[in-house]
Amino acid sequence: MKASAHCVMAMSLVLFLTGCSGRGKEHGAPATLVRFDSTFDFDRLSLKLADAALTHQETLRITTAIAEGNSLPEVVIRPRMGKWDLSGRQYILFNVKNTGLHELHLSCWLEPAKPHRMELFPREEKPCYLKIYPTRWTFDTPVELHGFLQAAPGDPPLVNPHNIAGVGISVLNADQKHSIDISEIQAGGWMTNLKAATFFPFIDEYGQYSHEDWPGKIHSLKDFVRNRQAEERELAADPGPVDRSAYGGWTRGPQLAATGFFRVEKYGDKWWFVDPEGYLFWSFGLCMTRSVNEGPDSLVNRNVTPLTGREHYFRNLPPEDSVLGQFYGTGNWAPRGYYKGRTPYRTYDFAKANLFRKYGPNWPAIYNELVHRRFRSWGINTLGHRSDRQILMLRNTPYVASIDFEDARFIEGSEAFVTRFFDVFDPSFRKALRAALDAERGVSIGDPWCLGFFVNHEIAWGEDDTALALAALRSPADQPAKIGFVQDLRRKYGTVARLNAAWDASFESWDELLAASFEPDRRKARADLLAFNKKIADTYFRIVRQELKSAAPNQLYLGCRFAGRPPLVLEVAAAYTDVVSFSVYDYTAEYLQLPGGIDKPILISEFHFGALDRGLLYPSHHTMAINQQDRAARLISFVEGALKNPYIVGAHWFQYRDEPTAGRGDGENYQCGFVDICDTPYPETIRAARLLSRTLYPFRIDANREISLSLAPQLR
Repeated sequence: MKASAHCVMAMSLVLFLTGCSGRGKEHGAPATLVRFDSTFDFDRLSLKLADAALTHQETLRITTAIAEGNSLPEVVIRPRMGKWDLSGRQYILFNVKNTGLHELHLSCWLEPAKPHRMELFPREEKPCYLKIYPTRWTFDTPVELHGFLQAAPGDPPLVNPHNIAGVGISVLNADQKHSIDISEIQAGGWMTNLKAATFFPFIDEYGQYSHEDWPGKIHSLKDFVRNRQAEERELAADPGPVDRSAYGGWTRGPQLAATGFFRVEKYGDKWWFVDPEGYLFWSFGLCMTRSVNEGPDSLVNRNVTPLTGREHYFRNLPPEDSVLGQFYGTGNWAPRGYYKGRTPYRTYDFAKANLFRKYGPNWPAIYNELVHRRFRSWGINTLGHRSDRQILMLRNTPYVASIDFEDARFIEGSEAFVTRFFDVFDPSFRKALRAALDAERGVSIGDPWCLGFFVNHEIAWGEDDTALALAALRSPADQPAKIGFVQDLRRKYGTVARLNAAWDASFESWDELLAASFEPDRRKARADLLAFNKKIADTYFRIVRQELKSAAPNQLYLGCRFAGRPPLVLEVAAAYTDVVSFSVYDYTAEYLQLPGGIDKPILISEFHFGALDRGLLYPSHHTMAINQQDRAARLISFVEGALKNPYIVGAHWFQYRDEPTAGRGDGENYQCGFVDICDTPYPETIRAARLLSRTLYPFRIDANREISLSLAPQLR
């Protein structure tokens, strides 16, 4: 195919998926603020330690110098008339591409709002959304809303929308020269002004936002019946790809040795899972696929809606003694947000109530079977982390097992992300891990449908590779990690006087050091902090591997699902895990790799995109989309990038169902599902997933073809 034809097909895909082909402002179509063509006026630029030039691709290329002292390379792009008045728009958007040779750390901002951080590998390109308003709703008079983690309708703007003085970009890692391309700058989103007097209640009886309409919204019980019948016809007409093994492996590809369990193997120049029958397998999954949660306070029972203190938000909640009253409950999970310290709170599970409405009293059995049919038809081949055991145990779709436990001692000085870090030197850590594994005997352990095991979930490794060692020093004297650190220091220095000289400290004795809760001079103590931080990581991964391989010798250790990328810890993890797993809330993972290019398979255990055009009040965790068409395009682009990456063996979307419209116990309320709160699949997302699944394996084998281009004729 000629290059010009490629361009036409790519443009067709963009127009189809972004909905920008004349669909109008109500769909969030962007408006251009700055175009980098021959009309661009360079007097609009303020440059520091940087030069700028236009490219043939109509981008602005910024080249930066190496910084000295505290000054950083910076460019500010200013409005032609001195300011932008964007009171009707939610954000400013542009693309950033790293066209240099080194990893790039950027700070981007709207003057004078809080900056947004970005990291880009060489050749990587990402969109940058700089928000003017945190959500797209304002009120005529102030309204107080509780229980929303990120932002709520009516929250004040992040910058004066009538007087935006420019877009700024600075390079944070300025010890190297960099080259950056900036695309045209657009204003996007659309603002809606609401009347405070008529806003409450704003959640209807189905758990939906009540003040807007959209395609697929449920208006009556008849809509559930119609949707169920329509989907039944759709699944019968499209049962899924035919070139798949019983476990979802690619039967048209090479067949390797069959071991009876999933494993990882390098085939050609790329890492793969290999299914129990020996077929190549790339894991395309959905996390937290649930119907019946396992107990009111279990680790998976989090997508219920808190009511306490917010009863006036909801319209027509059912009576307690009605058939739908069975979905009231009590919640105790609130690690952050409004309900932290306000437990227990009363809840309602709108998702379950809607499944009851849609499928009747026998909905759990009907729905659990339906999930597997949906997955097969949609091209989803893996049940991701924390999915319902009842669904997993039907053994129609491969799954990952999640080993979670909280009854072990933490390092008391550590800070929580999801949970604080365990004290791996305390016997309770191995004991709790062993008990959690024992609970999987006869379930996931020994099950060929089990892809492997995550152990723990986004635990807090800290901001850098000294964080856990510092946490140990902040802990009390009886903390085993702290005792171990002090013992290591005694072996190294011999006397406390030598430690004082090295750290510029003033302890009278080792006992005084043990009793103190303090932080040393990080620069002077850095070597010791790094050494003990590495020891903590090594002990953690070594114990987990020992216990997991003892219990499940034939199955994979998939890691701990990193939320960040601490280099030292990742090097240790790679030595013990079979696969290193990450949550990647970004627009691409094409260039993701382990430190120093360590040759180890990587699994993306969470990613997603969300938009604000289908009734949800916050889009997603860092990765917003313009609308549902754009969301589908982002899904295709992300998976395409992951398939190009030779290390990545799978990507799992978080999560199967949207989070509650009014927020869950910690306030999250993302538009992150393949289905909404009423069990209605998002057709654009499902369409993209189906098309991906049919191209996934040939593309992984031969990345010279572009998925987006190959799909364009089907999408038009």
